[in-house]
Amino acid sequence: MCNCGLGVPMNKKLLLTLVLFLIPLLSACASAPKAESPAETAEIATIALHSSLDLSQEGRQPILPQKYDKPFVAELLEKDSLVVGMLEEDRPPFFYHTGDGSMDGLDVEISLGIADTFGVKLVIDRTARSNQELYENLARGQYDMVASKFSMTPERAMGVSFSTPYVTLRQSFLVNKKLAAQYGVADYPYDHMRELGAVIGTVEGTSYESFVRRNFPEADIRVYEDIPSMVEAVVGEEVFAAVYDDLTFVQAIMKNYEVSLYTTIYTVEDLRDYICVAVADGSEDLLECINAYLMVNCYSYVLDDLIRDFPECF
Repeated sequence: MCNCGLGVPMNKKLLLTLVLFLIPLLSACASAPKAESPAETAEIATIALHSSLDLSQEGRQPILPQKYDKPFVAELLEKDSLVVGMLEEDRPPFFYHTGDGSMDGLDVEISLGIADTFGVKLVIDRTARSNQELYENLARGQYDMVASKFSMTPERAMGVSFSTPYVTLRQSFLVNKKLAAQYGVADYPYDHMRELGAVIGTVEGTSYESFVRRNFPEADIRVYEDIPSMVEAVVGEEVFAAVYDDLTFVQAIMKNYEVSLYTTIYTVEDLRDYICVAVADGSEDLLECINAYLMVNCYSYVLDDLIRDFPECF
């Protein structure tokens, strides 16, 4: 049962995700070029020279607005565009630039599919530099929707509405092995992380920053600008642990196997990170259409599915 941010019980079970399971995947992906940082667009382009998606939308057939009674959908059709908010920073396999100057990724695929369903132009707005900025921009009507590896949280649900999840990730801890041994933490980092002064890293403006502040109130919380800086802080013993999702930490290890020499991934089996499309309140009719699209097209990914379908991003 997911607690969804209501506070994690002290006796919550943590299952160690053994780094050894990554070895076959690393061997399979050995020929893929490695990027030092997923955030660097130029290096992302080297693993995806061409987009698999046709963003030109040639031959699209606009739908006449008067055929539909739902007000927001009719407005969308009348303006002939679907404006989607995505972060400025690439987040493969969800969205990233490619070598041909286009974009690719799961969120781009979903956004394009929804736009094509309506027969309208897809417009991707990537001016936001944080998830908080995405949230605020959506709430004031800058976008029609957000598809940006955007997590559903109770706090965000107070201001925007979420679709059914199309990706389910697991909340995870990346723990420094040397510091764990030093503090006598054998296989259960949660109790130590709740102690006064425990040093924990997270990324600014994400749902995980809120999670860490809520569940580890006595910790010394270090907030980093991006994921690579957070991972580097764990490897460099600046922090005991970092908190994010299993996808992020597996990507870090598969792109730089040396990370596994210094760290261990722990996943919280009964805490999920639900990735959803978000719309502004008042856009429930659009949300119904989005949910129908996601369900009909069977979008229900977990980590293994992302590795299978987007191997170039790992």
